[in-house]
Amino acid sequence: MRIICWRDMMGRRGAVVAAMALLAALVACAGAQGGQAPDFALTNIKGDHISLADYRGQKAVLLLLTSSEAGGGQDPLLQEYMTRYQPTEKLETMMIGNYSALPEEVRQYKEKDTAERPGTGTAVIPMMDTDGSVSRAYRASPDRVTLVLVDREGQIRLRQEAPPPVEDNRELSNRIAEITK
Repeated sequence: MRIICWRDMMGRRGAVVAAMALLAALVACAGAQGGQAPDFALTNIKGDHISLADYRGQKAVLLLLTSSEAGGGQDPLLQEYMTRYQPTEKLETMMIGNYSALPEEVRQYKEKDTAERPGTGTAVIPMMDTDGSVSRAYRASPDRVTLVLVDREGQIRLRQEAPPPVEDNRELSNRIAEITK
């Protein structure tokens, strides 16, 4: 019969706890980039119900996640991305704001005509993540724009927190070109 002292048990238990923590961290990282994108269903400011699953198998999706602390929809960087990456037949662009109140820029969007813009597809129509669940699922920064590119199969292909200016973001341009062929 082998006698195991308490210190040895705590060492083993500590190792098991550390291994579990490492596994949890790896799972979280997989969700951040390279893993399956968490599904969500939100309502855009026009009242349309949108789900990430709606685009699976059809289009890649570029998520632009922001919060009121990051300047909401008024952030110049976010505006650049919304202008450059208008929805097309192969790419859907979604601006998801993590705020419960209707900020001024979203109210203005709602009042505008969001009809198709000639040559650019449909305008990016903001959605509100009022409970923060989508922002948490994608580990979006509370004070910076977070960009997430999801391919047609629902895999995260790129995640950038505080992405560079649009013209300098060659990694995003290359990944979009690659997955929208």
